[in-house]
Amino acid sequence: MQLLQAYPASQLSGPSVYVVLIVVAVILTLRIYRSMKGTKFSMFTLARLPAVYTILMLVSFASYYASPYLLEIVAGAAVSLVVGLLLGMRYASGAEFFEKEGRTHYKRAPYILIAWMAAFIARFAIEIVLPGMFLATVFVNMLLAFSTGLIIGEALHIYEKYKIHKGK
Repeated sequence: MQLLQAYPASQLSGPSVYVVLIVVAVILTLRIYRSMKGTKFSMFTLARLPAVYTILMLVSFASYYASPYLLEIVAGAAVSLVVGLLLGMRYASGAEFFEKEGRTHYKRAPYILIAWMAAFIARFAIEIVLPGMFLATVFVNMLLAFSTGLIIGEALHIYEKYKIHKGK
């Protein structure tokens, strides 16, 4: 069965697994810290993460251009993206704005942070446990599409909430 065959992917083994795990731990720690402490609000700060995730998602799906399952993969990604977007817009209501040193700051919604972290960790765990498996790679990319939608939805909601905060 072709779906269960190995797929050319980055195979992590030995010391490289530990390097990836350290990088993931640092990223998660920084995200948790910034989410709890709050971040200065700017359009650049708000748009940066959705832009990075969108680029990562598009690059990750570029490897499927020759796949006989391309249509199904793109459809699954689109559904994952829309579900993430809707959930991001819905559960980002926990975001808070506050003023500090004359500048507007915001804290992210805890539900979004938890969902993003779970998807982030799952993606790396699947890549490490099932490297090169086509279905695992597709599932990882669906999680990436879901996370992208979640982050875009959260950013849209935060922007709308910012306009209300500033009275615009």
